[in-house]
Amino acid sequence: MKLDASQVCFPKVGWLKTVVHREIARKSKTFIVLRQTTGKRDASVLADEGPPGISPLCHIEHITGIATG
Repeated sequence: MKLDASQVCFPKVGWLKTVVHREIARKSKTFIVLRQTTGKRDASVLADEGPPGISPLCHIEHITGIATG
């Protein structure tokens, strides 16, 4: 895939006009190109954000029990 300021080139589709809403900062994983019945094409780009930075809200010392009944 080649990316220009106002166009993107896909190997099997060719050059398409683009409107970039967000900058693609990381490695792109998947490109989806859909063709509508009017001939207009829409493209979606899925990019890898890297590992999530999730941290626990609190530290649990010990668990006393869980009632499941």
